[in-house]
Parts: sequence; structure tokens; C-alpha cells
Amino acid sequence: MPNRRSFTHRSVAAKQIVPRMLPPKSIGSSETAILTEAGFLGVWDTDARLDLVRCSPGCAEAFGIPVEAGRVGVPLEAFLAGCHPEDRDFLAKAVSAAYADGGGPFEAEYRTIDSEGRVRWVLARGRMTVDEKCQPLASRGILIDVSENRAASGETPDERSRLLERLADHAIAQRDLTERLRMPVLRRLVDALLLETGREIARALRLESRRSLN
Repeated sequence: MPNRRSFTHRSVAAKQIVPRMLPPKSIGSSETAILTEAGFLGVWDTDARLDLVRCSPGCAEAFGIPVEAGRVGVPLEAFLAGCHPEDRDFLAKAVSAAYADGGGPFEAEYRTIDSEGRVRWVLARGRMTVDEKCQPLASRGILIDVSENRAASGETPDERSRLLERLADHAIAQRDLTERLRMPVLRRLVDALLLETGREIARALRLESRRSLN
């Protein structure tokens, strides 16, 4: 039986500083449908100082949040309300622990209640950042629906999935750097890389679940 939920965090010695929030990338309806079918729900972005969480439409729907509210931003408490009741405390503590440990790569797997009242397993991968005093500053990352994979088995990811996850970590870190350097062209290219990486991770997870059923 797989664990009910999981959380991993790797601290870093250097503290990254992100000056402002990342506006969720706009994608067309056809592209959104393709990404959602692959299990990739979108991107999320938080500003700890303003207590705001912003996310793309797929993420908002997974948490039962109105799409427009997700685009503009909702308080963290409202975002956590979209988690399964048994996982809310876990996620809140996981986020707090990641910030307290100095920021860095973040990963958590938990359940949400979507806009239609369904329970969904999701995988959040991102990067937490703190200021020079190690106070929470911001975070951003991707969200993937892993419900099918969870229902199939608790197998560990294969080598391709692990490499894709490393690529996602690097892409998120690069997105922070391009924003700090104010390089909009490179930032858009990294955004595209991040979206495609999330799609490939979702596809790899689906392939793993199908193999486990055979």
C-alpha cells in the first residue's frame, strides 16, 4: 500500500530572493485541454508577505477555487481549504517546514477536493524562497494530477521520471533567476520549458500506472 501522503524538502545554503510574484502563464483553451488530459494541472505562485496564492485554471479547479479568484490571488487559508480535510494540516506544516529550513526545492503529494466535489491526488513540485533573514518570501511550482497513478500502485518512479523531476527543479530555479535578472525573453522560454516538463512528468506517471496494471 502506498503511503497516504508524502513530503520531501532539500535545503540549500544560498538564500534566493524573489522580488515579485510570477503571473500565471496564459495558455489557450486547446493547449489547456491537452495538458489537463496528460495530468498536468498548471502552475502556482505564492507571496508569503501578502499571504496570496495565485494559480492557473487547472490548479484552481483542483482546489475548488473559482478560476478568476485563482488568477487574481486568494489567501493561503482559502487555498488550504481546498485540500482534503485530513491533509490540510499536513500541507500547512510541510510548507512551514520548507520555509523554516531555508527554502529550496519542495515536493508534496496530497489530496484535494475539486470544484465538482471529487477527491484528487496531486503532486506539487516547486521552490521555496526566503529573504536574507530566512523569513518566508515566495514560492512557485507546478501541480500534477497523480490520481490514476495512486489508484494503480505504489511503485517508485522509474529513471525517466526521476530525470524529469530534476529537470523541473532546475527549470523552476532558472525561472527565479530570469525574473531577478529582468530578462523577459529568457523568462518566457523558461516558462515554456516548465510547462512542457510538467506535461512530460504527467505522461511518465501515467505510463508507470498503466505498466503496473499489466
